Amino acid sequence: MPVHFLHKKAVELSTQVVVVGGGFCGLVAALAARELGVEVVLAEREPALGGSLPLTSGLIPAADSRYQRAAGISDSPQQYAGDIQRRSKGGGDVLAALALARASAPTLEWLADRYGIPWVLSRAVPAGHAVRRLHGLADAVGPGLIGRLERAAREAGVALLTGVRVLDLFAAEDGRLSGLRFARADGGSDELGLGALVLACGGFAAHESYLSRFIPEVAGARSFGHPGSTGDAIHWASQLGAALRNMGSYQSGLGFAGDAVAGDRLLEVPAGLIAAGAFLVNARAARFADEIGCGPQIAAEVLRQPGGCAWMVFDERIHGIGMGAAGYREAYSAGAIRRADSAEALAQAVGLPAGALAATFAQVREAQRGREPDALGRDFSIEPAFELPLYAARVAGALLQTQGGVAVDAQARVVRADGTPFPNLCAAGAAACGISGPGPRGYLEGNGLLAALSTGRMAGLAAARAVLSPPDAALTL
Repeated sequence: MPVHFLHKKAVELSTQVVVVGGGFCGLVAALAARELGVEVVLAEREPALGGSLPLTSGLIPAADSRYQRAAGISDSPQQYAGDIQRRSKGGGDVLAALALARASAPTLEWLADRYGIPWVLSRAVPAGHAVRRLHGLADAVGPGLIGRLERAAREAGVALLTGVRVLDLFAAEDGRLSGLRFARADGGSDELGLGALVLACGGFAAHESYLSRFIPEVAGARSFGHPGSTGDAIHWASQLGAALRNMGSYQSGLGFAGDAVAGDRLLEVPAGLIAAGAFLVNARAARFADEIGCGPQIAAEVLRQPGGCAWMVFDERIHGIGMGAAGYREAYSAGAIRRADSAEALAQAVGLPAGALAATFAQVREAQRGREPDALGRDFSIEPAFELPLYAARVAGALLQTQGGVAVDAQARVVRADGTPFPNLCAAGAAACGISGPGPRGYLEGNGLLAALSTGRMAGLAAARAVLSPPDAALTL
């Protein structure tokens, strides 16, 4: 997928704005650009639109929305940006976080007013959020939202191309994009001239060499993400001379491992199980980390254990919590979660040393009852002590999404290392650098969808402005 630097590239077909990527972010960008009256072509490599949104909860954060105000909730972009900064311990870009937080509610409400998206304020308040600010659809999550946006894009006149993969970009020496070449589903290829380009084609969670280079501690992790997150935006932008930022930033988690759930699709372990008191042991039946304290680094901790896996141990109460999640129920039905009436019997069922697991379980129970401090520093006393029977599930470290990417300015225009923007190139969503800071600890639930929402609209408007006359076309949200 090279970038060809050509002074002139004559092609038969041309359009004003091309958006590469047909997920939530790309569709928002296409709608925003189309509203300013420009021709828009959206190119998606998969047979259907959607990207990674169907793999998420579909809950999108926005601060000071009318839905919050109607529920009597006081929020502000400043408060939301402060939550993001606290999560990243000051490592993120505070101005970028504030800009995205400020754009969140206006963009959410624009989608409602202009395209009839029926948002509902969720009752969930995930860890790190000061108030209720997640918004979704009452009747569907990812697929329902994508369907509505796809219809809106078609009705707005956006040309939607699916099953096409961009192969090459054509650019002048100053970085101005002039066209691209893409492969069609039938095996042929076409060239398309363009006035501006938006990269909304995801991150690099499915690119093994990029993971080894930028995030080596999770390079061996399975991915929950979209298989199309192959770092195309990183590849093209790097060839053009764009800056990359926070490439070591990511969101990780745990997935059920073992023959019972083998296959291409990884089932996510609900994060609430550890929060409710579950603990992890390695192949020696020894705990190896404060499961709460290591937080976003839990996948890397598990990957460092023998075999790159661990066993999660919990009781009937926590099993009941897990049964509220579809992925857990599927893993349980497949036999990936074992049950036993004692620690020794559980160890025998899963192939762990019985004496060692019994000793570890006894230590945890003492910590749960407040009799002994936990040697790894975890506060077990905040949850009830385990009662028999016990459960165990083999888990592996998993990568949910990357948070680093192409550097952009406040208008989502791609920039060079010196901060100067490219004349007609934008990046948005997971293709662009996120707001979680340089490492794994800064991810706050919703950071990815916040970026998709806010930078998607910014990028679409900036791309349209790059080809419009007069040049001072409005860019306000």
